[in-house]
Amino acid sequence: VQGQEIWTNVTRKLCLNQKIIIPSNASLTLINSILTSDTKVADCPILVGNWEGIFIKGGSGVTFPGGPPSPSGGSFSATESSIIEHSNKGIQAEKGHLGITISNSIMRLNRTAINAGGLGGLVYGGTINITSSTISNTSGSPEENLIKANGCNLNITGSTLTNLSSKLVTGIKAFNNRVSIKSTTTIQGFVFGVDKEMSGGLAGLQGLTIENSRFLDGTNNNHISIRNRGGNVTAKKNWIGGRVD
Repeated sequence: VQGQEIWTNVTRKLCLNQKIIIPSNASLTLINSILTSDTKVADCPILVGNWEGIFIKGGSGVTFPGGPPSPSGGSFSATESSIIEHSNKGIQAEKGHLGITISNSIMRLNRTAINAGGLGGLVYGGTINITSSTISNTSGSPEENLIKANGCNLNITGSTLTNLSSKLVTGIKAFNNRVSIKSTTTIQGFVFGVDKEMSGGLAGLQGLTIENSRFLDGTNNNHISIRNRGGNVTAKKNWIGGRVD
């Protein structure tokens, strides 16, 4: 990806282990488009398999106080019935980003969906926004977290997160951030629906809000819907099928 790219009404079939790389000064927006694996490579069958994923480059990489005063990095959006499927890593932005948006779209059959962070210190990453979308993993060999956010805020509205495997997968693993789950969001099939650790030193990196949402029991009997070690919890009008810790 170079610059500000928009892919509209396209299907991109990616080869085994192929990556989409978004530099720190670039963005990619999908509009009614599909990213999938190339399952039929007649000339070279060895290339058939999952593509690697979308990798967003962060800013300067400074990870201590005194670094840049605001988030930096590339950004990514999937909108208007776009589909991301058959990847190993989904969306990766561990060193910061300027925003990840999944809106009215689907992420499915990926080993993991989103792994994003901030620069560290007193700087947090851009926000992850998931709205009216469906996100699930693969039934075979999923990673331990469907969504992991460390130092960047996460907003989920009117969406569904599902563990399709029999493995002990966590739906949302959150560190040093604010998490908001609202408007009939459904989280189902996980050993931990939400597992939140610590709160950041900045006011914008604190709190867990869950409203009008459902946590359904999943594939194992020790299902914990919400585990919170970050303080500042607001919970209203939810259906919570598992334990709260």
